[in-house]
Amino acid sequence: ATGFTGSVDLSDATGTLAPTTGGPAVGGVITQAVTITRAWVGDRITATAWVTPVCGAPHWATGTSDPFTVTHAAPVAASLAPPRATVPAGTSLPYTTVATDTYGNAWDATLEAAYAASGGNAFPGTPPGNHVLSATVVGVDLPVTATVGGVQAVAYVTVTHGTAVQLVISPPATTVVAGTWVTYTAVATDAFGNGWDATCLLYTSDAAD
Repeated sequence: ATGFTGSVDLSDATGTLAPTTGGPAVGGVITQAVTITRAWVGDRITATAWVTPVCGAPHWATGTSDPFTVTHAAPVAASLAPPRATVPAGTSLPYTTVATDTYGNAWDATLEAAYAASGGNAFPGTPPGNHVLSATVVGVDLPVTATVGGVQAVAYVTVTHGTAVQLVISPPATTVVAGTWVTYTAVATDAFGNGWDATCLLYTSDAAD
C-alpha cells in the first residue's frame, strides 16, 4: 500500500542474503540493494513486514520475488584431478578441474580451463576444454596444469614405458673362449621411442653352444 512507511525483513533460500532488513518505504515502495553469496538456482527473496492498515487489524504481510539464479563469482582457487597418476606411454588420461570463488562456491570448470603438459607430453585439441592428456614420453612427476580465469592448478603424472616393440642386444656378435662369461645388454624400445635397459640374463657359453 502507498501509505506503508515501515521497514521489512528480508530472507532467501540460500541464507546468505544481506542486509536482512530494508526500508523505510517511501510511498509504499522500498528500493534495496542486496548481496547473495551462495550460488543457487531458483532463489527467491521474501519480504515480511508488520503493517497497520487504515481499515482492519494490524497483521503480518509477506511478499516473494520471482525466482532467479545466482551464479558463482570469479575463481580464486582451482584443483586438478587426479592430483597424481602413473600411466604407461600411449595412455589417454582425462583430467577434471574444479574452481572455487571467494565465497566458497565450487563448480566443475573442466571445459572452461586451458591445459598444458610437460616433458614432451601434450593435451591435444584447442583450449579451453582440451582436458585429455596424451602421455607418450617417459618421465617422473611431470607437472600438468589447468588455468581457469587466471587461476592455475597443478597435478603430477609419471609416465612409464609402453610395451616393447624393439629389442637390441649388445654385443650383437662376439667370439669367446669356451667356458668364459659373456655379458649381454638388452635395450628395449616402445612404440613412442622410449628406451630402457631390459637386461635380465647373464649367459655363459662353451664349445658345445
